Amino acid sequence: MGFFNDIVDAFLGPPDWPESSRKQSEAFQVQAVRDYDNNDGNFKIQIKGALSVSYASNLECAINFFDKSSDDPILSLYEQTTEDDTRVFLHSVDLGIVKENQYFPDWVDLTSFVKEIMLPPRSGSKVIEVRAYLYSSDNPISFEGGYIDSKDKCISYAINTFTTKFEDKGYRDQSEHRDLARVATVPIAMAMAMADGSLDKSEGLVIKKWIANTLDTYISEDKQNEMKKQLNEALDSSYKAFLRLPKNFKVSENIDSTIDAFNLVASNTDKFIALELCLDVLAADGFADETELNLVKELSTKLDLDYDEVQKMKDKTLISIDAKLSSSDSTSDEALIGLDMNLNKEDSLAFIKKEFRKWNGRLNSLQARNERDNAQRMLDALARLKKKHGS
Repeated sequence: MGFFNDIVDAFLGPPDWPESSRKQSEAFQVQAVRDYDNNDGNFKIQIKGALSVSYASNLECAINFFDKSSDDPILSLYEQTTEDDTRVFLHSVDLGIVKENQYFPDWVDLTSFVKEIMLPPRSGSKVIEVRAYLYSSDNPISFEGGYIDSKDKCISYAINTFTTKFEDKGYRDQSEHRDLARVATVPIAMAMAMADGSLDKSEGLVIKKWIANTLDTYISEDKQNEMKKQLNEALDSSYKAFLRLPKNFKVSENIDSTIDAFNLVASNTDKFIALELCLDVLAADGFADETELNLVKELSTKLDLDYDEVQKMKDKTLISIDAKLSSSDSTSDEALIGLDMNLNKEDSLAFIKKEFRKWNGRLNSLQARNERDNAQRMLDALARLKKKHGS
């Protein structure tokens, strides 16, 4: 399933019914109204008027929604109310056998929905079109991206509007923010690569591979080219910016503004993707330098990520490094294990014992030689820490 930036404009559009038929008092009508009988924010879909069948037929009524200002379809977060091949909202109700010239003089409840399953293109207060399509079960309508394959299959069509407010990001907001987050991920990864003072070739290749994989997620060639330019510019400019920094300058301080901007647009998923890339960069040269390990810790804090999840990701990286865990004896055991230096003696020992149990349990289950060696190095570091903090 593609996202709708590339496909919405290609569809047929709603049926062009004669305006005069809509003005007739007996014409088929639809409306969405708040369900005040419940306190859960539900809306009711109601229909009234003539169902326009000349003989008894098994009818169905399909409902979907559009943002009136942009004419973009509303998506659904609930799989049971989507089209077969897209996430566009679609809900069909079987009306059963409808008699010839059946007519509803008053509004009749058709179905209900919860606003929280709706995903609009943009957040904010929106005028939403509710569209209703009557068709025979023997000649069903096919929908794609909110639009029908043939208006000839549609017995009656009705449209109405209602206004509601969406607090969360819409799917076009999410798409744009995701792009911005991806561009901001590159200088964050470059900071990890330059944390030890230089860019190793293997680290640069990891970032370039991530860029290539990211570009593969875009369907449109124009969008690919646009993002390729932005991502490559971010790679080049961030590398040059780090080269201009004076020696002994703390790399993490140079990306504080980037992280602030990143946090404004990034989802939790975007943040974990950025951290995963940083860990891949850390492992690329086969070393876990103390400055890199400290930067991982700083990033997890600045990105407001769950500590336990970050530890799991870091452990997975450290255990799979092909060379050795530390590039020199200067890497402290505290940095290697992730021990918070602000903990008191009692809490430090509790953390060390917890980590020792974890790594000791893993040692017995690992098969690869380098993974067992890395786990043993972690245990050795923990033994030294236990002696140091227990004395």
